[in-house]
Amino acid sequence: MEILKMDNIKKIYGKGEAAVNALNGVSAVINEGEMLAIMGASGSGKSTLLNILGLLDQQTEGDYYIKGKKVNDYSEKERAKLRGDFFGFVVQDFALIPSMNVLNNVKLPLDYSSASKKEKRKRVEALLTKLGIEMKIKSYPNQLSGGQKQRVAIARALINNAEVILCDEPTGALDSKNSTIIMDLFKELKKEGKTIIIVTHDKNVANCCDRTITISDGKILEQTK
Repeated sequence: MEILKMDNIKKIYGKGEAAVNALNGVSAVINEGEMLAIMGASGSGKSTLLNILGLLDQQTEGDYYIKGKKVNDYSEKERAKLRGDFFGFVVQDFALIPSMNVLNNVKLPLDYSSASKKEKRKRVEALLTKLGIEMKIKSYPNQLSGGQKQRVAIARALINNAEVILCDEPTGALDSKNSTIIMDLFKELKKEGKTIIIVTHDKNVANCCDRTITISDGKILEQTK
């Protein structure tokens, strides 16, 4: 079933002669429970596309639909809720807060929820156990390996039970062993019905996905299964 749809999406930065077409007429449908890779050279528009999908940026032209509803029809409050609950974000450099331990890093998206302190901790513990790092709950980022940091980042992305996980080079800072562990985690999440979209340079990562979209100069070059 269709969960996200882009129809002739364009993104232009700057004006006049300084204008840059970051995306130039991107159309694609992403289905629920799909694991999709987005590939392309640096500057091809991959991260811009991911930011538009996650409502961190807005297209200049074209229509973007979430579960059949045009994004422009959502209020800013509804969009903020989608950013916080519907989407989870995982990035290459983990984006963990050094002064916070694992518990508080993962709990961060829950800080504005009405759940009790006990309930929040329970949810964090359950996720860390699922990801195999429950013993690191009191550790700080500088005490973790790269693979452990990325699992903490994934836990934070999942803590609000996000339906769509948006990943920008999630294995880029990891060795091959930890990359495999992270991709195996994504496969498990896919089995649970999560939709996972991964921007990557790594063909091994793309090969783990159901489908690959290749972008060049802001346009979709090809879509492969």
